Amino acid sequence: TREKYHSLMEWSDVKIDHDKFIGFFLLFGAGISAVFAFDFMVLLGLGLLHTALIFLAMYILLEALVYLWLVLKSSSKAAFVERVLPDSLMMMSMNIKAGMTTDRALLESARPDFGPLEVEIRKAGKEILAGKDVKTALLDMTKKVKSKTFEQTIRLIVEGMESGGELAELLQQTAENIQSSRMTQNEVKANVMMYAIFIF
Repeated sequence: TREKYHSLMEWSDVKIDHDKFIGFFLLFGAGISAVFAFDFMVLLGLGLLHTALIFLAMYILLEALVYLWLVLKSSSKAAFVERVLPDSLMMMSMNIKAGMTTDRALLESARPDFGPLEVEIRKAGKEILAGKDVKTALLDMTKKVKSKTFEQTIRLIVEGMESGGELAELLQQTAENIQSSRMTQNEVKANVMMYAIFIF
């Protein structure tokens, strides 16, 4: 459970120490639940059993809300990255075609409007300039975003680099495939929604 929370916080960009965060919301949840349970006991004259049940229900609710917040935050980040990924790949492809090295092309493809993706690209670019292996730096990016599309794209780029293929063409084709796949998914969603409305 602790490891799962660590992963969620990594994907959600929680900057504070993960163990401290877990400890805080566990203790804070217990404290708030105890206050609510005590208030209900005093105001309604409840017995110990009912007070304990209110405490437990409140505690579970608070912990579930924190977990849900982390899940939604990580999912939102992943969806945003997937949306801007094709544009970033196209820019990187054009930079390589213009004669830039892979690490430079990667850094130049980071734009402020790319949000979380820009942050991860800049971080990877700096690590590469500091001497880190390009493939390792790229694969490390996948640990920060909970997205199968992003992970598969990065792995495809790494495999392309290892096989010595034309990286610029590979990036361009990958960007086009992601855009095509997204359009297909949108069409499927629209059709499913139409059938659901019709059936209803």
